[in-house]
Amino acid sequence: MALIHKRLAFVFFTVAALLTFLLPASASAEEKVIWYDPSPQQVFKSEELQTMVVIHYDVSKVTLEVEGRSTALEVSSSIPENQTYWYSGKLSLAGMQNGQKQIKLKVTSQSGEIIEQERTIFYENKQRVEFENASQMVDEESGQAVVKVVRKNGSSGVLTVKYMTIGGTAQSGKDFVPVQGVLAFASGETSKTIRIKLLDDSIKEMETFRLSLYEPSSACALGDFPTKTLILKDRD
Repeated sequence: MALIHKRLAFVFFTVAALLTFLLPASASAEEKVIWYDPSPQQVFKSEELQTMVVIHYDVSKVTLEVEGRSTALEVSSSIPENQTYWYSGKLSLAGMQNGQKQIKLKVTSQSGEIIEQERTIFYENKQRVEFENASQMVDEESGQAVVKVVRKNGSSGVLTVKYMTIGGTAQSGKDFVPVQGVLAFASGETSKTIRIKLLDDSIKEMETFRLSLYEPSSACALGDFPTKTLILKDRD
């Protein structure tokens, strides 16, 4: 993850550096403020709004505002000789109602001139249920696959989600006993476990099947990993 962030930072740095030379000398102050993130109409599912702005002149203050909340952005990188400054920051959306939000970027120059930009985002702060990751290696000789389902973005209230196995190269009834059911999370409960019985077919090969979550209750949504691939480890 750290490597991804470094690569993204490098991309922002490179693009902004190129724009420094592409911007005409007569560019207005507004044209010298490039608001990269968040993009217009973006859907936010996290309680934390992150932003990235590149400004091509020296300013005294940069702030981000949403529904009366504000945060000052900090310089994360710069090329002073080219008057290029990267500003970034985070603003908590915790407790806000879901729906459309107007966010405002306010840039104050050294002379006190204020430039404002606005854009619309959508806040969808439902709780989420998902697997911990996209795949899991299982030793066939262990006799069962134990899969964890987690609840994120809060834990209040009762949530339900359905689950079922889907055959692949590992066949239902031959390599594993199919399961299908409903997981019910009590208020405050953040994880559940699904157990799947494995059948030893004595074949020396890697086989896979999937476990899928579907139809979450209205108070929640599926997360980033609604399906998990189970890889049955072959015999030595």
